[in-house]
Amino acid sequence: MAALNLGGLTAPIWGRLAERRLHRELIAAGLVVVGVSLALLPSSTGIAPWLVLALLQGAGLTAISTVAGLLIVERHPQDEWDRRMGWLMTTFGSGQVVGLVIASFFSGTRSASGLYIGVAFTGLAFWVALRYIHTPPKPDQVRLAGPQPVHVPHVVASPASTHHHWGHISRQAAIQALQSPFGEFILGSSLLTLASGLIFIPYPLLFSESYNVAPSTSSLAFGIAAALAIFWYPLAGHLSHKRGALFVLNSSLVVRWISFAVLMVLAMVSTSARGIWAEASFLLTVNSWPFITVSATVAAAELAPTDEGTTLGIYNAATALVNTASALVAGVIASQLGYEGLPVFATIIMLGAVAVTIRVGRKQRLTKDASSNVESPS
Repeated sequence: MAALNLGGLTAPIWGRLAERRLHRELIAAGLVVVGVSLALLPSSTGIAPWLVLALLQGAGLTAISTVAGLLIVERHPQDEWDRRMGWLMTTFGSGQVVGLVIASFFSGTRSASGLYIGVAFTGLAFWVALRYIHTPPKPDQVRLAGPQPVHVPHVVASPASTHHHWGHISRQAAIQALQSPFGEFILGSSLLTLASGLIFIPYPLLFSESYNVAPSTSSLAFGIAAALAIFWYPLAGHLSHKRGALFVLNSSLVVRWISFAVLMVLAMVSTSARGIWAEASFLLTVNSWPFITVSATVAAAELAPTDEGTTLGIYNAATALVNTASALVAGVIASQLGYEGLPVFATIIMLGAVAVTIRVGRKQRLTKDASSNVESPS
């Protein structure tokens, strides 16, 4: 997983290449890399080939998702981004559900059929890319409809896989951003990513070793949870607009912290029903994600202290690095303390994320109140 996430750090490369109007070619190339690496996995032995193939898959997936986001940004007016990105995330999530169902069917067997089905889907996607994807007009030819808010395009799984602005960060602008409330937001987001990685990355092994849930059952449960989560994205956007992004984010983080705390307690007790309760808690964990990712997107935009490119670059770079580190940290904790230690650390770190984002929200409210007092007549 660390190697797969490390491939996400290639996002700036694909963004720069896309500026040369190579959108269809990049998506097609990414699909080829993913398909070939999947096809080679069954015949590979040893950790080194698996790491290389996982790194290639991460790079290929990042190329696809980065350019997919850019196709929306460069082809359509900015006031349409939210709706179209929502559909993109929903479609991406639907694909995850299908993949998890396939994984649940073949897990517990030594068959590589699931991987080859993935190769077949990749081939179908390759044909669709060549047939239907066309390079959009240059960004300056796209009509923007009226005053536009700063926006952070997201694709479901990882913020690191969506944008190419990372390569445009200047040192002075980065320091300015990190010294603002946005810097605290980055800290909270990094703690969230680290805590979540401790649960999601070793998920099948964690539930097998700590809660006696078979991998086939846990994969199916993950698929069901992800299927339900697809429907929450529109509501998350509506609530972020109505109640405020940081309010929704803080509430969602509290829900995720509670679910992690339940997993921590269940790992420490011995009961025949703990597997069922663990999956119920994980259902809550997965379904908090749409509210977290949508509200974090809006919050990052609202807190942006400098230009959009620098802000998004810092956000994506931090998330990609923490995603990679979380896989390594999860491995160390599991090997030294056992899988039961993972929800303990996840709960503690998530509590830190909640505390930081609540502090950021309080500062934002004070700033808005001060601005209102200045603008209101005496």
